[in-house]
Amino acid sequence: MTHRIETDWRGRCAARPLLRLARDKAAYSMTFWAVFIALVVGPLFALSTEVGRYARAASEVQKAADAAALAGVREVDIALWREEGEFGFLPSAYGLAQEYASRNASYLGQYGIGVSVTGIWIDQELQVVGARCRANVSRLFPAFVPQVVIERQGTAQIAWR
Repeated sequence: MTHRIETDWRGRCAARPLLRLARDKAAYSMTFWAVFIALVVGPLFALSTEVGRYARAASEVQKAADAAALAGVREVDIALWREEGEFGFLPSAYGLAQEYASRNASYLGQYGIGVSVTGIWIDQELQVVGARCRANVSRLFPAFVPQVVIERQGTAQIAWR
């Protein structure tokens, strides 16, 4: 049985260009840069995208917390303060704070992520209303990323007219 060696149109061995490419230093350089881009630059680009997405989500939760605090200021029971000198909320305070928070988190809402108000309070000494909001933003990230929950706190000053 004879082995036939493939040749190009000039009669040269067809495997020779591959051997020349393997010996060429430019091929090593090209391989190095291809691997570098695939293993270093690609993941860095993906990470920067995810960090930007997290920053946007965190700013939305902060915006929601600030809005919830403003809603809390609106629902301070002024009659209670005038009669007894103590601060308190009207019964509708928590519901209004939740509504304000939800309306101010439109970026998260388009992904079906809800922001929940976990608490509102009054600091009588500083005359400030605070609100804490929380959102599970795991839907914004790939499945291999662990659960991502963002909590932020907002405050608003009580001003008397």
